[in-house]
Amino acid sequence: MCPEQVHDNQAGRMNSTDTTTPGRPAGNHGIMFMVLVTLILPLGQVPLDFYSPALPTMRSSLHTTPALLQMSVTLFIICSGLSQIPIGAISNRFGRKKVLLTCVVGLLLSTLACGFAVNIEMLLIARAIEGLFAGVGGVISFSYAGDSFTGRQLTRMIGLIGMAWATVPVLAPAAGGVVVSLMGWRGNFWILAGMIALLGIIFTFALPETLPVERRVPIRPLRVVRTCLSILGNFRFIAYTLVFTLCASTQLLFVSVAPFLYQDKLGFTPGGFGLIALCVGAGNLIGNANCSVLAMKLKPSSIILLGYLLIICGNASLLASALFHSLDPTWISISIGITFIGCGTVCPTAASMSVDLYPGEVSLASGLINTTGLVGIGITTGLASKLHLNSQMPLALLYIGLTVAGGLLFLLARLKTGPDPSPGVPQPGE
Repeated sequence: MCPEQVHDNQAGRMNSTDTTTPGRPAGNHGIMFMVLVTLILPLGQVPLDFYSPALPTMRSSLHTTPALLQMSVTLFIICSGLSQIPIGAISNRFGRKKVLLTCVVGLLLSTLACGFAVNIEMLLIARAIEGLFAGVGGVISFSYAGDSFTGRQLTRMIGLIGMAWATVPVLAPAAGGVVVSLMGWRGNFWILAGMIALLGIIFTFALPETLPVERRVPIRPLRVVRTCLSILGNFRFIAYTLVFTLCASTQLLFVSVAPFLYQDKLGFTPGGFGLIALCVGAGNLIGNANCSVLAMKLKPSSIILLGYLLIICGNASLLASALFHSLDPTWISISIGITFIGCGTVCPTAASMSVDLYPGEVSLASGLINTTGLVGIGITTGLASKLHLNSQMPLALLYIGLTVAGGLLFLLARLKTGPDPSPGVPQPGE
């Protein structure tokens, strides 16, 4: 069964009596609920992007190197990825809201610890712990979406979540650049802690629970492992998830590499880089908005092909700027912005295609997507820190490599035939 048939079958269930199943009341939630769900994802994004403009200034304050500061980004990403599946399994037992609020408290405390760091070792430990709690943003937002929507509405909802993913890299570096200019790098963590506390209050009083008690399941490690292995045995799930991972890696490389490229190589201030990040990141936001609109008109595969066409154009322009030895920040930024439009189109579409293969195991499927994605991104950014990407040529070549790999995986998934293995996955209560 091809992905489009999966989406059509899921959409058909939205109009059947099956949609009355507790925990999957597709279409019964209003705009406010959708807004609240999109606000969950930034819990994992804002701590990553908000302080990126401060990285060069932290170098002298903590008496460390750019590589170790980039490692703080890598640790955060990897720890966030590794916590996804445990958080998803725990939320299947105790409900989405309790787990969300518990992680918000842990995220708040670890963020404050980052602000009090007196050396790079303390910062790295605090960032690792912060990443573990930040994993709640990805898996719980996907779980809320999967509990409440199916089919094309699920694609649309994940597209809106993707817009939150896209908005944070647009606004957070710009705001972070202003804060570091006014308050220093520690001020970024104080402001971040305040934002986390505010979101915790909002979720406490306004966000409902979407997993009824009768659908909760005990935490059975062996069952979780068995289910995860079954899901990972689906080639299409792996392929779509890796497409998501490779495109997201393209975006996140900008967070760890660009501050040094723009501030050290091109002479921008932290505030100036924040404005550049605002403009470049707008491409990601445009791509996610396109995805949300196109999801109701085009097949997911068509949306992904459109996104890859834009990525290829952006990569070619970035490579051309390197070949002509141009350090024109406008040319470089526009090229990356076009790439970001394509990535913003591909990422939520690929993620929704993965999630929709396993409607009965939304938390574990979304946890695997985010774990694979964040660990993959962490490995990519970690390797990038070793490659000294301080010019657009190695960055362009790395972008092209990620694009080719993702495109080939998608084509292989489209050519893959055979029955969908999802019926063999253990369902809740078994």
